[in-house]
Amino acid sequence: MTEQTPSNMNTGDQAGNAPKRYEIVINRRSGYFLENDPDELSKRLCEVLSASGAGANAHIVTGAEIGDTVERCLEGGAPDGLILCGGDGTVQGVLARAVEAKVPLGLLPMGTLNFLARDLNIPLDVDRAIEAMPGFVPTEVDVASVNGEYFACVATLGFGARLARYREKERGKSFFSAAANFFRSFDRLVPGNQRMKLKLKVNGREDPVKTYFMAFSNNPFADVPGLIPRRKSLVSGTLGLYVSQHTSPWSVMHSSLAYLRGSWEDDPELMFVEADEVQVSARRDKRVLVMVDGEVKSLQLPLKVTLHPRALRILAPEREAEPPTGNGAAA
Repeated sequence: MTEQTPSNMNTGDQAGNAPKRYEIVINRRSGYFLENDPDELSKRLCEVLSASGAGANAHIVTGAEIGDTVERCLEGGAPDGLILCGGDGTVQGVLARAVEAKVPLGLLPMGTLNFLARDLNIPLDVDRAIEAMPGFVPTEVDVASVNGEYFACVATLGFGARLARYREKERGKSFFSAAANFFRSFDRLVPGNQRMKLKLKVNGREDPVKTYFMAFSNNPFADVPGLIPRRKSLVSGTLGLYVSQHTSPWSVMHSSLAYLRGSWEDDPELMFVEADEVQVSARRDKRVLVMVDGEVKSLQLPLKVTLHPRALRILAPEREAEPPTGNGAAA
């Protein structure tokens, strides 16, 4: 682990207020650092924050060291911001502690998809995000959890979890190579005889389902075209539940293409419901693979998925305030 603490002679503003203090945790295993130096990024980010009148301590660590590093950053009280340099998986590993400590999380997006950064309107270009960081303000957004595993974006089981494991195997390959391998492997990722037999309880109603995949989004997705889903809001106070009712792997493929066109809401074989809590069970309690913000977890059934309204403090570009909303109902 590398730690860097730049000199900072700021003593506060003219009103005598203490300068802001930021702790920066940099995941050196991020793909961004295949071509960039983490020490150079650490130095630049600290300099930019220092120039704004803040103090900044940087910690360059591996993914396995992030949890312990965050605990040390929180010793003696929460900083004004805990800035994470990594992807959605890096954020996911810190969410539970951030919610508990009520510390504002900052994000320098260095992941593959950067779902959360996109929805927060954080620049995806690292250099632009660094320059913008001093202007980010704390705001409260919803967060969700599945069996105690917090997520800021989406959790999936079935096809989505298998796809995440496949993605890890393809990491480092070119887009075209990975895409070609995906289509060749599609029948193994979505095998025709492996629809999951589950019980789904939502909004007080329990129903049996047979499904290739199920997804839970922290706030519903917007029906817009594109490879990466966007959400309508981060403070709607509702989960988005998506359940495949497809009868063959190829109808799943057709649904995927409809999603890319931005017309998934027109898919008659995709059930969509809004809820504040969802429970998933099976005839036999067993462990299932669940992809939680890109990280594959083995979780014990039954699953309890819960929305925690405005429980996460986040540093992001200032945006127009959204009014608080009540819990959602079935769509």
